[in-house]
Amino acid sequence: MDDTSTSIRKNSRIESSNQVEIRVENVQTYNGPGVWCSRPSPLGNPYSHKKSAFEETIKVENRSQAISLYEKWLDEQLKDYNSMASREFRRLLEMLKKDRKLVLLCWCVPKKCHLNYVRKKLLEFLATSQS
Repeated sequence: MDDTSTSIRKNSRIESSNQVEIRVENVQTYNGPGVWCSRPSPLGNPYSHKKSAFEETIKVENRSQAISLYEKWLDEQLKDYNSMASREFRRLLEMLKKDRKLVLLCWCVPKKCHLNYVRKKLLEFLATSQS
């Protein structure tokens, strides 16, 4: 999106567009309201380069591969209106439309995180629903 400004503050990534703000924060360091989006939540990344306590986690070689596979996985999930990920995504989209801001929480931040893609998709869906 050309009109999207991006800035980095401390350990958070903040992206705003058309007066909507989506922040991706670290669950351990952020003090405030937010939506848990790590494993085992519906939008948690089923792929990991690390050993996971969750049996259903699929082990991959590195963080980049985990995020790349997550992007494909999420795109497929969003095609299925009834998938848990799709329902949670729509819930977040409605929260964003109502409140104009959203904080997504994960353990990865400030490292590259799957929630950067969730944020991107939310902004895309929001722009589509407003046009």
